[in-house]
Amino acid sequence: PGGFNIFSELFGSSYTVPATSSRVVSWTNGVMEFSGDGLSQGFANEVILKPGNQFGNASTNALTLTLKASDGSFSGKVTVPGTRTTLNLQGVLLQNQDMGAGYFLGTTNSGTLLLRAKE
Repeated sequence: PGGFNIFSELFGSSYTVPATSSRVVSWTNGVMEFSGDGLSQGFANEVILKPGNQFGNASTNALTLTLKASDGSFSGKVTVPGTRTTLNLQGVLLQNQDMGAGYFLGTTNSGTLLLRAKE
């Protein structure tokens, strides 16, 4: 009867397809942070942006991440640390913010992910 109080933050970015020898973001070492969907706690995977704009996993749990350079979208899978649970993920690069954002699907809900430069 009282309705919902929901506050959301919205941001976006245009996307420019990089030249073959150019990077899609400015950094090489990054981190992908996962939160939500009933995870007992959030977690992060370190990633490396390799030549040819291919992402590699630099953490001990499994992560695959494939970039579609023609439109800046990415998809993949990650294993929740300490479990055998695999989450499917999708997102887009936001070049103006020099980061990526997206979501993953859990058993009953979805969670959020951020891909950014490692500090």
